[in-house]
Amino acid sequence: MASISKGPLSKSPHDRFFRSYFQRPDILQALAEFVLPSDLYDELDFTRFSLDIDTHVERKQSTRYSDLSASVGYRGGGAAKLYLLFEHKSWSDSWVTLQLLRYMARIWSRHEREIHTLPLPPVIPIVIYHGRSRRTRTDFASLFDEEMPASMRRCCPSFRVETLNLTGLESDAIALAPPVLAAGLWALKNARAGIRKLLAPIDRLVQRWGEQLVGDRNFDILVEYIWQLSPSEPREFAAGVERMVDNALLREEIMSAGQKLVEQGRKEGREEGRDEGRKQERADTALRLLARGFSIDEVADLSSLSAEEVRRIDENRKKRR
Repeated sequence: MASISKGPLSKSPHDRFFRSYFQRPDILQALAEFVLPSDLYDELDFTRFSLDIDTHVERKQSTRYSDLSASVGYRGGGAAKLYLLFEHKSWSDSWVTLQLLRYMARIWSRHEREIHTLPLPPVIPIVIYHGRSRRTRTDFASLFDEEMPASMRRCCPSFRVETLNLTGLESDAIALAPPVLAAGLWALKNARAGIRKLLAPIDRLVQRWGEQLVGDRNFDILVEYIWQLSPSEPREFAAGVERMVDNALLREEIMSAGQKLVEQGRKEGREEGRDEGRKQERADTALRLLARGFSIDEVADLSSLSAEEVRRIDENRKKRR
């Protein structure tokens, strides 16, 4: 098998998988039902669901967190926000509840700017964590001194974060989730544990659910994630799949996805090659025009390069003299 171009996914595989897999309304609803207390979930109306396109995670934190937010209704006609923060780092961050408060404030600030009317929508924060720690902080009030007087505590905001700690989540619990959700949770839970541990529960799920699971459109996203997490070269990984996966249907899906990624990598390579060729042609044109005495602005106009690009080409030309 040829080399696979991993592209943007290799830079942040957990982020891309989380956002693309869990943004689907039915999966997000199943996740909410799996995570939230039943009395809270029963209040929500997913017939009034819409996914928000914005992310509230700062760029510098995007290697450790990714997020999803959606609007849902709640019983009585009101609107609420589901806010999911995916914590994909090795340790559990004691400050994550404070971080969530900042994101919640941004949601409310946007409501103020765009809607202009009260009431504010309640925000239901959910953290999904797949690091190594089995302990996570779930209550914002726990950031404050527990011994402070009750009169002081009234001045401290308090909210609870519904947390799905995949590290400490038992296998029997995941098995209770719908198959597509269970497959996604298994993938995230074992993403740091090695390919063999990642593949084993997916293999069992496919053995149980067959085409119902494999035929789901999100299963392709899951299989691509598996390929991206493999530390092996594609040919070596393909051979390993033959040894590690018992279910023929899953083996076929993984191999098929690998071939698609190979073709995608070849296509992207050809496109990059054409782009580089076009850039070189424009640079060569700029050099010829500069040698004939054309000005920077004239060369930029004639070569379709920016004035700054032409200036750099001219500086390099003069250095080579």
